[in-house]
Amino acid sequence: MQKINIKWRIKSTLQAGLSVLFCLCPIKKNKIVLESFGGTNYSDNPKMIVEEAIAEHKPWDIVWLSVEKPNDLPEPVRWVEYGSNKALYEWGTARVWVDNVRQQFRPIKRKGQYYIQTWHASFSLKLIEKDCEDKLDKNYVKAAQKDGQRTDAIVSNSKLLDDVYKRAFWLQDRAELWQTGLPRNDTLFQHQDDKGFVEKVRRFFGIDQDQYVVLYAPTFRDDRSTGGYLNDFDKIIEAFERKYAKKCRLLVRMHPNVSKHSLGF
Repeated sequence: MQKINIKWRIKSTLQAGLSVLFCLCPIKKNKIVLESFGGTNYSDNPKMIVEEAIAEHKPWDIVWLSVEKPNDLPEPVRWVEYGSNKALYEWGTARVWVDNVRQQFRPIKRKGQYYIQTWHASFSLKLIEKDCEDKLDKNYVKAAQKDGQRTDAIVSNSKLLDDVYKRAFWLQDRAELWQTGLPRNDTLFQHQDDKGFVEKVRRFFGIDQDQYVVLYAPTFRDDRSTGGYLNDFDKIIEAFERKYAKKCRLLVRMHPNVSKHSLGF
């Protein structure tokens, strides 16, 4: 364990020095650097922003940071390994940063750089960020405070969410609240009457045309356990089938922080 800590400290010190060095490099006005959930995958609001940027057919230099190269990463997006020195360089020389979580691994934010926080939850019934500061890890709070202070804009879907951001996200007065809706939800509105798209989704999940679909998408617990989740799915399905008088299909979408868990049904 001690050897691991020493290696981590050496790497952190080296990368801190590189971050300062990269500040001397010019900012590339057309470069956008994005990542999702700490480099775990190609997903969520940042992914949809990438898709829209590509559709604009403008000369953007789009960089996606993740631990492994996503199989579905589209051209012409450049992949760079999250956590690498090259990632620090890309961040250090980008005009725009886009993220959906708090970030500790990142260089100094420079004048002329613009940071857009898209967050990863449309709204939460649980307390989050400053509203439950006393329950959060101290290191996380420090990172969240720093992240909030350097945020230039944050994407929102309602006045209700605006109020949460203002109260609990450690934003500066200059931070803009963009009440535009969340990019990842655009597909739901754009294709709600698209029968071809709906059929494609049904085929992908093997859902019959006459089946009623229920989505269960719980958040995660801080201890990463699944003890508080629903698990009597047979009864849930039966209840929906009685209510709507048709066969029911239940889909479970786990939070990325606990996506490796199975609810056993």
